[in-house]
Amino acid sequence: MYTSGSSSSQQNSPGTGKLPYVFREFARPHLRGSNSVRGMMLDVILALLPIVAWSVFSFGWRALLIVAVSVIFSVLFDLIFCRIAKRETQAADLSAVVSGLVFGLTLPVTVPLWLPAAGAFVSMIIFKQVFGGTGKNPVNPAMCARALLYPVVSMVSIMTPAGCRFDSPALVLSDEAVAAVLGAHEAPDAYRAVDYIVGNTEGTIGEISAVLILAAAVFLCVRKTVSWQVPAAFAGTGLVIIFISVMFGPDIRETLTAVLGSVLFVSVFSATDPVTSPVIPAGRLIYGAGCGILAMALYFLFRINGTYFAVPVMNLLSKPIDDMVLRIRMKKSFR
Repeated sequence: MYTSGSSSSQQNSPGTGKLPYVFREFARPHLRGSNSVRGMMLDVILALLPIVAWSVFSFGWRALLIVAVSVIFSVLFDLIFCRIAKRETQAADLSAVVSGLVFGLTLPVTVPLWLPAAGAFVSMIIFKQVFGGTGKNPVNPAMCARALLYPVVSMVSIMTPAGCRFDSPALVLSDEAVAAVLGAHEAPDAYRAVDYIVGNTEGTIGEISAVLILAAAVFLCVRKTVSWQVPAAFAGTGLVIIFISVMFGPDIRETLTAVLGSVLFVSVFSATDPVTSPVIPAGRLIYGAGCGILAMALYFLFRINGTYFAVPVMNLLSKPIDDMVLRIRMKKSFR
Protein backbone atom coordinates (compact mmCIF):
# COMPACT_ATOMS: atom_id res chain seq x y z
CA MET A 1 0.00 0.00 0.00
CA TYR A 2 2.84 2.34 0.73
CA THR A 3 5.11 2.12 -2.26
CA SER A 4 7.03 4.81 -4.06
CA GLY A 5 7.59 5.32 -7.76
CA SER A 6 9.48 7.66 -10.05
CA SER A 7 10.02 11.25 -8.97
CA SER A 8 10.62 14.60 -10.60
CA SER A 9 11.35 18.03 -9.18
CA GLN A 10 11.47 21.65 -10.27
CA GLN A 11 12.34 24.68 -8.15
CA ASN A 12 12.13 28.34 -9.07
CA SER A 13 11.54 31.59 -7.28
CA PRO A 14 8.24 33.51 -7.36
CA GLY A 15 7.91 35.99 -10.18
CA THR A 16 9.73 33.88 -12.80
CA GLY A 17 6.52 32.42 -14.22
CA LYS A 18 7.57 28.95 -13.19
CA LEU A 19 6.61 26.67 -10.34
CA PRO A 20 7.61 28.24 -6.99
CA TYR A 21 7.77 24.96 -5.09
CA VAL A 22 9.56 21.66 -5.21
CA PHE A 23 7.21 18.94 -6.46
CA ARG A 24 7.98 15.28 -6.26
CA GLU A 25 5.49 12.77 -7.60
CA PHE A 26 5.23 9.40 -5.91
CA ALA A 27 2.76 6.57 -6.06
CA ARG A 28 0.09 6.84 -3.38
CA PRO A 29 -0.07 7.08 -0.47
CA HIS A 30 2.29 9.93 0.37
CA LEU A 31 3.57 9.50 3.92
CA ARG A 32 6.30 10.89 6.10
CA GLY A 33 7.57 9.63 9.39
CA SER A 34 8.12 6.22 10.90
CA ASN A 35 4.68 4.73 10.22
CA SER A 36 4.82 1.47 8.29
CA VAL A 37 1.95 -0.23 6.50
CA ARG A 38 1.84 -2.95 9.14
CA GLY A 39 1.96 -0.41 11.98
CA MET A 40 -0.91 1.60 10.53
CA MET A 41 -2.97 -1.54 9.92
CA LEU A 42 -2.36 -2.62 13.52
CA ASP A 43 -3.70 0.74 14.69
CA VAL A 44 -6.86 0.24 12.64
CA ILE A 45 -7.31 -3.28 13.98
CA LEU A 46 -6.95 -2.03 17.55
CA ALA A 47 -9.49 0.71 16.85
CA LEU A 48 -11.94 -1.86 15.48
CA LEU A 49 -11.68 -4.38 18.32
CA PRO A 50 -14.05 -2.53 20.74
CA ILE A 51 -16.56 -2.23 17.89
CA VAL A 52 -16.32 -5.97 17.27
CA ALA A 53 -16.79 -6.64 21.00
CA TRP A 54 -19.90 -4.42 21.10
CA SER A 55 -21.32 -6.21 18.07
CA VAL A 56 -21.02 -9.55 19.86
CA PHE A 57 -22.68 -8.08 22.94
CA SER A 58 -25.48 -6.60 20.83
CA PHE A 59 -26.11 -9.30 18.23
CA GLY A 60 -24.61 -12.51 19.63
CA TRP A 61 -21.77 -14.76 18.56
CA ARG A 62 -22.95 -14.94 14.94
CA ALA A 63 -21.69 -11.36 14.54
CA LEU A 64 -18.17 -12.53 15.40
CA LEU A 65 -18.57 -15.52 13.09
CA ILE A 66 -19.49 -13.32 10.13
CA VAL A 67 -16.55 -11.00 10.74
CA ALA A 68 -14.19 -13.98 11.19
CA VAL A 69 -15.32 -15.55 7.90
CA SER A 70 -14.76 -12.22 6.14
CA VAL A 71 -11.25 -11.84 7.57
CA ILE A 72 -10.18 -15.47 7.00
CA PHE A 73 -11.32 -15.53 3.38
CA SER A 74 -9.82 -12.11 2.68
CA VAL A 75 -6.40 -13.30 3.81
CA LEU A 76 -6.86 -16.65 2.03
CA PHE A 77 -7.80 -15.12 -1.32
CA ASP A 78 -4.96 -12.61 -1.01
CA LEU A 79 -2.46 -15.44 -0.44
CA ILE A 80 -3.88 -17.64 -3.19
CA PHE A 81 -3.74 -14.89 -5.82
CA CYS A 82 -0.19 -13.92 -4.89
CA ARG A 83 0.85 -17.57 -5.15
CA ILE A 84 -0.82 -18.03 -8.55
CA ALA A 85 0.52 -14.73 -9.90
CA LYS A 86 3.95 -15.51 -8.43
CA ARG A 87 4.00 -12.27 -6.49
CA GLU A 88 5.54 -11.67 -3.12
CA THR A 89 2.85 -12.33 -0.53
CA GLN A 90 1.39 -9.23 1.10
CA ALA A 91 -0.35 -10.95 4.02
CA ALA A 92 2.22 -9.66 6.52
CA ASP A 93 1.15 -6.03 6.01
CA LEU A 94 -2.29 -6.90 7.50
CA SER A 95 -4.16 -4.91 4.84
CA ALA A 96 -6.26 -7.98 3.96
CA VAL A 97 -7.19 -8.37 7.63
CA VAL A 98 -8.37 -4.76 7.79
CA SER A 99 -10.37 -5.11 4.56
CA GLY A 100 -12.02 -8.24 5.93
CA LEU A 101 -12.87 -6.55 9.21
CA VAL A 102 -14.35 -3.48 7.54
CA PHE A 103 -16.41 -5.47 5.05
CA GLY A 104 -17.71 -7.88 7.71
CA LEU A 105 -18.72 -5.07 10.06
CA THR A 106 -20.86 -3.44 7.35
CA LEU A 107 -23.07 -6.54 7.04
CA PRO A 108 -26.29 -7.31 8.92
CA VAL A 109 -26.04 -10.11 11.45
CA THR A 110 -28.56 -12.28 9.59
CA VAL A 111 -26.61 -12.67 6.32
CA PRO A 112 -25.69 -16.23 5.26
CA LEU A 113 -22.07 -17.14 5.85
CA TRP A 114 -21.31 -17.49 2.15
CA LEU A 115 -21.84 -13.74 1.70
CA PRO A 116 -18.80 -12.48 3.66
CA ALA A 117 -16.74 -15.09 1.80
CA ALA A 118 -18.09 -13.78 -1.52
CA GLY A 119 -17.32 -10.24 -0.43
CA ALA A 120 -13.76 -11.26 0.42
CA PHE A 121 -13.31 -12.68 -3.08
CA VAL A 122 -14.67 -9.55 -4.75
CA SER A 123 -12.62 -7.15 -2.64
CA MET A 124 -9.31 -9.03 -2.64
CA ILE A 125 -9.27 -10.45 -6.15
CA ILE A 126 -11.30 -8.07 -8.33
CA PHE A 127 -10.66 -4.73 -6.65
CA LYS A 128 -7.19 -5.27 -5.18
CA GLN A 129 -4.98 -7.92 -6.75
CA VAL A 130 -6.19 -7.45 -10.33
CA PHE A 131 -4.92 -3.86 -10.11
CA GLY A 132 -1.52 -4.97 -8.84
CA GLY A 133 -1.99 -5.50 -5.12
CA THR A 134 -1.42 -3.32 -2.09
CA GLY A 135 -1.00 0.37 -2.90
CA LYS A 136 -2.07 0.09 -6.54
CA ASN A 137 -5.84 -0.18 -6.15
CA PRO A 138 -7.60 2.98 -7.44
CA VAL A 139 -10.65 2.41 -5.24
CA ASN A 140 -11.24 1.03 -1.74
CA PRO A 141 -11.69 -2.76 -2.15
CA ALA A 142 -13.99 -3.30 0.84
CA MET A 143 -16.38 -0.49 -0.14
CA CYS A 144 -16.45 -1.58 -3.79
CA ALA A 145 -17.34 -5.11 -2.71
CA ARG A 146 -20.03 -3.81 -0.35
CA ALA A 147 -21.52 -1.59 -3.08
CA LEU A 148 -21.45 -4.40 -5.65
CA LEU A 149 -23.13 -6.84 -3.26
CA TYR A 150 -25.59 -4.26 -1.89
CA PRO A 151 -28.60 -5.72 -3.78
CA VAL A 152 -27.71 -9.25 -2.65
CA VAL A 153 -27.42 -8.18 0.99
CA SER A 154 -30.79 -6.42 0.77
CA MET A 155 -32.44 -9.54 -0.64
CA VAL A 156 -31.02 -12.16 1.73
CA SER A 157 -30.94 -10.28 5.04
CA ILE A 158 -32.75 -7.75 7.20
CA MET A 159 -31.56 -5.15 9.68
CA THR A 160 -32.18 -6.21 13.25
CA PRO A 161 -32.41 -4.15 16.44
CA ALA A 162 -29.59 -4.40 18.97
CA GLY A 163 -30.56 -6.96 21.57
CA CYS A 164 -31.73 -9.50 18.99
CA ARG A 165 -29.04 -12.10 19.62
CA PHE A 166 -28.15 -14.71 17.02
CA ASP A 167 -25.73 -17.43 18.09
CA SER A 168 -26.40 -20.03 15.39
CA PRO A 169 -23.40 -21.31 13.39
CA ALA A 170 -25.71 -22.38 10.53
CA LEU A 171 -24.57 -21.50 7.02
CA VAL A 172 -27.95 -19.87 6.36
CA LEU A 173 -30.42 -18.76 9.02
CA SER A 174 -33.95 -19.98 8.33
CA ASP A 175 -36.85 -17.55 8.24
CA GLU A 176 -38.31 -19.35 11.25
CA ALA A 177 -35.10 -18.87 13.27
CA VAL A 178 -34.99 -15.15 12.48
CA ALA A 179 -38.69 -14.72 13.24
CA ALA A 180 -38.28 -16.50 16.58
CA VAL A 181 -35.53 -14.12 17.70
CA LEU A 182 -37.38 -11.04 16.48
CA GLY A 183 -40.60 -12.22 18.12
CA ALA A 184 -38.86 -12.59 21.47
CA HIS A 185 -37.51 -9.05 21.30
CA GLU A 186 -39.73 -6.02 21.74
CA ALA A 187 -38.36 -3.26 19.54
CA PRO A 188 -39.02 0.32 20.71
CA ASP A 189 -41.46 2.49 18.80
CA ALA A 190 -38.78 5.16 18.52
CA TYR A 191 -35.13 5.34 19.43
CA ARG A 192 -33.84 7.94 21.86
CA ALA A 193 -30.79 10.10 21.23
CA VAL A 194 -28.79 8.05 23.71
CA ASP A 195 -29.59 4.88 21.74
CA TYR A 196 -27.81 6.26 18.68
CA ILE A 197 -24.85 7.35 20.78
CA VAL A 198 -24.37 4.12 22.73
CA GLY A 199 -25.40 1.70 20.01
CA ASN A 200 -28.80 0.32 20.90
CA THR A 201 -30.46 0.72 17.50
CA GLU A 202 -31.23 -1.21 14.35
CA GLY A 203 -28.26 -1.52 12.02
CA THR A 204 -25.39 -3.56 10.68
CA ILE A 205 -22.89 -5.40 12.85
CA GLY A 206 -20.37 -2.62 13.34
CA GLU A 207 -22.24 0.57 12.54
CA ILE A 208 -24.54 1.07 15.52
CA SER A 209 -22.37 2.61 18.26
CA ALA A 210 -21.56 6.25 17.52
CA VAL A 211 -19.48 6.64 20.68
CA LEU A 212 -17.18 3.70 19.84
CA ILE A 213 -16.72 4.87 16.25
CA LEU A 214 -15.90 8.41 17.39
CA ALA A 215 -13.49 7.06 20.02
CA ALA A 216 -11.79 5.03 17.28
CA ALA A 217 -11.54 8.17 15.13
CA VAL A 218 -9.86 10.09 17.94
CA PHE A 219 -7.42 7.23 18.55
CA LEU A 220 -6.49 6.97 14.87
CA CYS A 221 -6.07 10.74 14.54
CA VAL A 222 -3.88 10.93 17.64
CA ARG A 223 -1.78 8.09 16.25
CA LYS A 224 -1.65 9.98 12.92
CA THR A 225 -2.89 6.88 11.16
CA VAL A 226 -5.70 8.90 9.58
CA SER A 227 -6.15 12.62 9.02
CA TRP A 228 -9.07 14.38 10.67
CA GLN A 229 -10.18 16.28 7.57
CA VAL A 230 -11.88 13.39 5.75
CA PRO A 231 -14.07 12.01 8.57
CA ALA A 232 -14.88 15.51 9.84
CA ALA A 233 -15.97 16.73 6.40
CA PHE A 234 -17.75 13.47 5.50
CA ALA A 235 -19.69 13.03 8.74
CA GLY A 236 -20.21 16.76 9.25
CA THR A 237 -21.68 17.24 5.78
CA GLY A 238 -23.88 14.19 6.18
CA LEU A 239 -25.25 15.36 9.53
CA VAL A 240 -25.92 18.88 8.26
CA ILE A 241 -27.90 17.49 5.32
CA ILE A 242 -29.84 15.14 7.61
CA PHE A 243 -30.91 17.98 9.90
CA ILE A 244 -31.74 20.30 6.99
CA SER A 245 -33.93 17.55 5.54
CA VAL A 246 -36.17 17.72 8.62
CA MET A 247 -37.60 20.97 7.26
CA PHE A 248 -38.86 19.15 4.19
CA GLY A 249 -40.76 16.35 5.88
CA PRO A 250 -38.78 13.10 6.37
CA ASP A 251 -38.70 11.76 9.91
CA ILE A 252 -35.23 12.46 11.27
CA ARG A 253 -35.35 9.33 13.42
CA GLU A 254 -35.94 7.15 10.36
CA THR A 255 -33.06 8.81 8.54
CA LEU A 256 -30.70 8.54 11.50
CA THR A 257 -31.52 4.85 11.90
CA ALA A 258 -30.93 4.22 8.20
CA VAL A 259 -27.67 6.06 7.57
CA LEU A 260 -26.08 7.65 10.66
CA GLY A 261 -24.06 4.61 11.70
CA SER A 262 -22.77 3.89 8.21
CA VAL A 263 -21.83 7.53 7.62
CA LEU A 264 -19.75 7.57 10.80
CA PHE A 265 -18.19 4.13 10.27
CA VAL A 266 -17.36 4.54 6.59
CA SER A 267 -16.02 8.08 7.09
CA VAL A 268 -13.50 6.78 9.63
CA PHE A 269 -12.53 3.33 8.33
CA SER A 270 -12.96 3.48 4.54
CA ALA A 271 -12.95 7.04 3.22
CA THR A 272 -9.63 7.68 5.00
CA ASP A 273 -7.76 4.95 3.09
CA PRO A 274 -4.44 6.72 2.28
CA VAL A 275 -4.11 4.91 -1.05
CA THR A 276 -7.39 6.19 -2.48
CA SER A 277 -7.92 9.55 -0.75
CA PRO A 278 -6.35 12.98 -1.40
CA VAL A 279 -3.00 13.98 0.03
CA ILE A 280 -3.45 17.73 0.46
CA PRO A 281 -5.46 18.77 3.57
CA ALA A 282 -7.74 21.10 1.59
CA GLY A 283 -8.29 18.30 -0.91
CA ARG A 284 -9.28 15.97 1.91
CA LEU A 285 -11.93 18.42 3.07
CA ILE A 286 -13.38 18.67 -0.44
CA TYR A 287 -13.23 14.90 -0.86
CA GLY A 288 -14.90 14.25 2.49
CA ALA A 289 -17.64 16.78 1.83
CA GLY A 290 -18.21 15.22 -1.59
CA CYS A 291 -18.61 11.80 0.03
CA GLY A 292 -21.19 13.18 2.46
CA ILE A 293 -23.17 15.00 -0.23
CA LEU A 294 -23.22 12.02 -2.58
CA ALA A 295 -24.12 9.55 0.18
CA MET A 296 -27.07 11.61 1.35
CA ALA A 297 -28.23 12.38 -2.20
CA LEU A 298 -28.41 8.67 -2.96
CA TYR A 299 -30.35 8.07 0.24
CA PHE A 300 -32.94 10.79 -0.27
CA LEU A 301 -33.35 10.17 -4.01
CA PHE A 302 -33.36 6.36 -4.08
CA ARG A 303 -33.75 5.30 -0.42
CA ILE A 304 -30.54 3.29 -0.47
CA ASN A 305 -27.58 3.55 1.86
CA GLY A 306 -25.37 5.68 -0.34
CA THR A 307 -22.27 5.63 1.87
CA TYR A 308 -20.98 2.42 0.27
CA PHE A 309 -21.35 3.91 -3.22
CA ALA A 310 -20.07 7.39 -2.41
CA VAL A 311 -16.57 6.30 -1.36
CA PRO A 312 -15.61 4.45 -4.60
CA VAL A 313 -16.92 7.32 -6.73
CA MET A 314 -14.98 9.91 -4.75
CA ASN A 315 -11.89 7.64 -4.76
CA LEU A 316 -11.75 8.11 -8.52
CA LEU A 317 -11.88 11.89 -8.02
CA SER A 318 -9.21 12.09 -5.30
CA LYS A 319 -6.27 12.78 -7.62
CA PRO A 320 -8.19 15.37 -9.71
CA ILE A 321 -9.14 17.07 -6.43
CA ASP A 322 -5.48 17.25 -5.38
CA ASP A 323 -4.54 18.58 -8.82
CA MET A 324 -7.25 21.24 -8.62
CA VAL A 325 -6.08 22.43 -5.19
CA LEU A 326 -2.48 22.62 -6.42
CA ARG A 327 -3.48 24.69 -9.47
CA ILE A 328 -5.43 27.13 -7.30
CA ARG A 329 -2.43 27.52 -4.98
CA MET A 330 -0.06 28.07 -7.88
CA LYS A 331 -2.32 30.72 -9.43
CA LYS A 332 -2.44 32.57 -6.13
CA SER A 333 1.33 32.44 -5.77
CA PHE A 334 1.81 34.04 -9.20
CA ARG A 335 -0.31 37.07 -8.36
